[in-house]
Amino acid sequence: MTNKYYVYAILDPRKLGDYKYFDFKFEYQPFYIGKGTKRRLVFTGARNSFCENKIVKIKKEVNTEPIIRIIKGNLSEDDAFALEIKLIKSIGRKGCGPLTNITDGGEGVSGHTHTEESKEKMRQSQIGKKHTEEHKRKISEGNKGKFVSEESKARMRKAQANRLPISEETREKMRKNSYSFYGKKHTEESIEKMKISQKKRKNKVHVLIKDGIHIVTYNLHQFSLKNQIPSSSMARLARGLVSEYKGYSILKEAV
Repeated sequence: MTNKYYVYAILDPRKLGDYKYFDFKFEYQPFYIGKGTKRRLVFTGARNSFCENKIVKIKKEVNTEPIIRIIKGNLSEDDAFALEIKLIKSIGRKGCGPLTNITDGGEGVSGHTHTEESKEKMRQSQIGKKHTEEHKRKISEGNKGKFVSEESKARMRKAQANRLPISEETREKMRKNSYSFYGKKHTEESIEKMKISQKKRKNKVHVLIKDGIHIVTYNLHQFSLKNQIPSSSMARLARGLVSEYKGYSILKEAV
């Protein structure tokens, strides 16, 4: 096997320090670990969006390119994968460290393309999986301060423009999945209860206070629309779920 592979790091020139992982030392904080061959380390646009966004941010802030350093070369692909995994785990990613890598490394084979069957198996394996609250928190922390570059926005707009139209069959499936009552009918008793509830709701008088001024409204929904306020937020205020919203508070509610 040809030892043509290497493992490299992309360093943040804004964060000078003494960073040591195993036998490897960095003078600046690493934010991406990768494996490659030939000119892979200088080929931009092929990494994940988190890494690319950080590169754009660095260029804007300090007007310089990130530092790219080959950690170890003359490796077989297996050895390169092993070192990549080891460094990513040691440095940490996704809320557990500064790395923008979205995987633990070691995945894929250079030049390999997945078959449609393999893609379908991977997709099926992810269905039904849910992140834990701790995992969600780490993702949220890791995404803070990140932004989408203009280049990424342009790619997303292009992808949306090239999307095939959704068939009626697919639309029907989406409606059924998003609305659990789809295709069902209310009983006469349920309809009557909803009518009574709606009449009560319409007759409610809400007295709002803003800047010391009392405002009486007989239709909170219409008041929200007229004043360009989210009606759902005002409804939460009326139900006592929040005590104040954009300066408005409820004085009393009467029928």
